[in-house]
Formats: sequence, C-alpha cells, structure tokens
Amino acid sequence: MNRWWLIMILLLIWTGSLAQNTRKFYVDAPKVVMAGESFQVKYFLKNPSSRNPRFIPPKDVEGLQSYGMSSYTSTQSSVTIINGRLRSVNTYTVTWIITYVAQNAGTYTIPPARVKDGNSTLTSSPVTITVEGQVSNNLPTPKNKPAGTNPDENITVPQTSSKLFVKLLADKTEVYLGEPIYVYARLYSAYRLSLDDMEPAKFPGFWVQDLDMPSRIKAEQVIINGRDYLAATVDKKIIFPQQTGNLTISPYKITCSIYDDWGFPYGQKQVASNGLTIKVKPLPDQGKPASFSGAVGHFQIDLEVPKGQVSVDEAITIKLIIKGTGNFGLFDVPEPKSPNSFEALDPKTIPQYKASTEGLTGRLIKQFVYIPRSGGNFQIPPIEFSYFDPQAKKYVVLRTEPIKISVNGSADTTAGAAYSVYKTDVTQIGNDINYIFTGKFKLHSKGHFFVGSLYFYLSYALILLSFVVIVYMRRRHIKEMSDIRRYRSRQASKVSSRRLRNAKSLMKHGKKDEFCQEVSQALWQYVGDKLGIDPAELTRESIKEKLQEKNVDQAVIDEFIQILDDSEYARYGIGEGSMSMDNIYSRAKKMIDKLEAIL
Repeated sequence: MNRWWLIMILLLIWTGSLAQNTRKFYVDAPKVVMAGESFQVKYFLKNPSSRNPRFIPPKDVEGLQSYGMSSYTSTQSSVTIINGRLRSVNTYTVTWIITYVAQNAGTYTIPPARVKDGNSTLTSSPVTITVEGQVSNNLPTPKNKPAGTNPDENITVPQTSSKLFVKLLADKTEVYLGEPIYVYARLYSAYRLSLDDMEPAKFPGFWVQDLDMPSRIKAEQVIINGRDYLAATVDKKIIFPQQTGNLTISPYKITCSIYDDWGFPYGQKQVASNGLTIKVKPLPDQGKPASFSGAVGHFQIDLEVPKGQVSVDEAITIKLIIKGTGNFGLFDVPEPKSPNSFEALDPKTIPQYKASTEGLTGRLIKQFVYIPRSGGNFQIPPIEFSYFDPQAKKYVVLRTEPIKISVNGSADTTAGAAYSVYKTDVTQIGNDINYIFTGKFKLHSKGHFFVGSLYFYLSYALILLSFVVIVYMRRRHIKEMSDIRRYRSRQASKVSSRRLRNAKSLMKHGKKDEFCQEVSQALWQYVGDKLGIDPAELTRESIKEKLQEKNVDQAVIDEFIQILDDSEYARYGIGEGSMSMDNIYSRAKKMIDKLEAIL
C-alpha cells in the first residue's frame, strides 16, 4: 500500500512540473489611473516555443497616447529533490511593456494584443482602464523669467506636436537699449532621436554673443504636465539690442531623426520654436552725463599709474581698468587729458571679459603711453566714466583721482630737433618722390597687345557662351529639384543599391547587427522615396496602402513586409533559414528589383 502512495505522489509532482512548463500569454494593467500621468500595460509570454516570438501590439485607442514599447526576457528556476535526485525546472518569460498617457477622464478599452510564437498565434484579453482627474495644458507663459531658475517651469506644451517640440526662451522681454538679454533654445522629446540639422534664430537689431556649449549635448529627463520628456538646451546666446522699439526674433528650427524602441529609424521630423518679441526702451535723457558713451550694466573703474619720478623722454604708462558686467565693446573708453609737453602714442586696448548669462563679465584695460619732452611737475585731471544701470534705472558717474607726475631733467633742443627730423622727414622718404629724372629717354615698342586682338574677342565670346550654358543648367537643376518627391523617386533605386552594397560588405565581415540595420534602412528608404511617403508617416500600414493604390499584387506586398520583419528581428536572435544573412540579402535585392520593374 505504501508503494502506491509513493507512486501517486511522484505522479502529482510530475504533473505539477508539466503545469509549470505550460505556455501562457496574458496581460497585466492598472484598473484606475490619473489623467496626465503615465501608466504601463505589460504583456507576458510564459515558456515560448520559439526563440524569437513576434509581438503584435494592440491597435491605437483614441484618447490614449502611446510613448513607446520596451521588452526583456527573464528566467526563473526551481529545484526539487525526489528520492535523493535533483530535478530543475526553468521557466522563461518574455515581457513587453507599452507606456500610455491619457489626457482626459473616462473609460478606455485597449484591444487584445497578439504574439506569433512558432506556428501558432496567441491572443491576450482586452484591457479596460478608468481615467480620473483632469489635466490643464493652458499654463501661462513665463515673462521676465530670471536666468538660473528651472528652465522647465511653466512650459506650455504645444497641442499640435506634444511629443516633440522646441522652445525659444528669454530671461526678459522688456529691456533698455544696450541691456543684455539671455536667450536659449530648449528641445523636448518623448522620442529617441538624434539631431541632424539646426537652423538658429535670427536676431535683427541685436549684437549677438554665443555662450559656451558642451561638445556633446546632454539631455535630462523632466516631467511636464505628468508626461516624461527628454529635455536639452541646444543653443544659448547673450544679445544686446542696438535699436529701440519692438524687435522680433525668428523661430529656432531643428531637424531630427526619430528611432523606435528597437533602435530602428522611424523617420525624420522638423520642428520650429516660437518667436520672441523684445520691447526695447530708449535710455532716458534726464540725468544723462556728458561723459556717457553708451555703457549699460554695472561697472567699477581703477587706475594704475607709475610711482616715483620719471625722466624726460622716458615713456609713462597709465592703465585705466573698467571691470564689471555689461555691454563691453559697445562703448567708448575715456582718455586722460595730458599736458601739452607730453607726446601721446597710440593707446592699446586689452579685453579680458567673456560672455555669461548676465552679459559680458570681466574687465577692459585701456593702456595709454606718454613721453614727456620737458621736466617739471604735472597733473592730469580726473578721468570720468559713466554708465546706465538698468536695475536702478539711473545713470552712475565714476571718477578717478587726479594723476600727479614729476619729470626730472629739461628739454634738449638738439635732441628735440633730431627727434623732429626722425618723426617727419624720415617718414616721408618712403612715401614721397625723392628725385625727378630730367634727361632724355626713348620709348620702345614691345609688340602687339592682347587687348583688341582676335583672341581677345574670342575669349569674350567663349565667356558669354559659358555663362549661357551655366544659366541653362542651373535653371534645369532648380526645376528638377523643385519637385522633391519626383527627385526622390528617381534616386530611390540608386540609394537602395548603395545601401545594399554596404550591407554586402558588412555581411562578408560577419557584422550581423550592422548588416540587418543597413538592409532594413534600404527597404524603408526605397519604398518611402519611390512612393513619395513622408519619413514621419512611413509605417507598414502606409506602405501597404500605397502599394495597393499602385495595383501591386498582395503576395508581393506580403513578401516585402515579411522581408522587412525578418531583417529587423534577425538582429535579436539566431533564426532558421529565412533569418540568415545570405537569405535576407538575396530576398531584399530581388524584392527591390521586382518593385522597380512594377513601379
């Protein structure tokens, strides 16, 4: 009797292990979520029968926005001991995760998803989700936003392009003439992308200084209205208005390549930011000092003068240092009023400032050099420098102390005369005519001139003919390029052939990932260019619709989609015959040749 009980227990354990290895496809999702907050719907395939199950996501639901899909594979092991023997059971699970965001309250039903596993197709259950709460996207745009604060505060998300947009922001929109403004462009994306081209904004009426940017733009994850974005500052400048009135800054444009969660190109998209209008007020006339020369900001002045006595004909260097933050380079530096017996050499300007978010920060050194030609005690009057402080809204006048200089010795007339000759007559030797030849001279003919000859007129005719040919070819080229779709359609075969040649080279070197990506891009780009489909709208469904409109046989369409799927999924596992590189390459090449003959 004990033996039968032992047999029954072993049978129960064996059937339990079989149950653990049963294949199952099911879904897990929250029942209730808040509007504007992201949530995840997870699909699980337990113990798949093939190494590369193909997941077919559910159809889009109106009111729910999908923000991409990710997947991973996990393994769970369990060990049992029966009669001293170890028995290990492994459970493999493939998980697909789709992230959604609902903007409005209500009840939404996500249709079933499917997975193609081996020779069978499994279907999940539909999911019903209740969304509560409300999201407001009509947040006010910040005005006079100070630099250094959170750049993503109060960002208004455009309704038309909520997944990818760029904002042009300024720390202030109402300034005085010459007052610095910090302007920066910030990109927000819910996609994985790379930057292809950037067209900076234009600043008519401004003097522009670029701020330092890192060699590699870094993005950070931010949440705006409950939605996850990658945000990056792509450009920043400091600008100074040079005229009054309402000045308009044009939008900032960015072209991006978008990728799906598998790393495949999804298409290309261009976005443009908002423009900016800056109100520039004139500087007040009331209280404007006579020494004012256009300096706006906050400054201090310092003076460096020689100490002790100097001798006649010995150079004296006086340095006027202006330091602070403002519009360096846009105002004049005052000069000292030197005595009549001082000879002034050309002053030297030494800029030591750099652009920051507050303006140009640092100092400006103006170096004045004088040579006294007579002895005595001299005094240079104080140097006056004035600027306009936009924060205090008033003019500020700064003055140095008088400069006292003691010169030893007396003027040497001989030396002075010699110096005078050196400063005037010697300088003229290189510029004036020293002597005029008055003797007899003869003119000799050197032959025929090119001007007026036959070759002269033939060269004119050749240049005119070349000009006509260039104009004709240029107009023809412009006419061809004006129809972008037609041009892309003509070039589709050349582009795909070039990509397939590159894929063949990758195949010879055994680079499977790069090979599959190159073949996939060749197929996507060929049908997109040939059928005139915008890269941002290039999907499997749009390809099917366009090929059906061209009366392409359904079998050819299905074969094209199958090749496309095989080339993409071959990157993530070792498949059988249809997944080998040789097979994918030959099928892709034949398919492009077949479509070229049909289209």
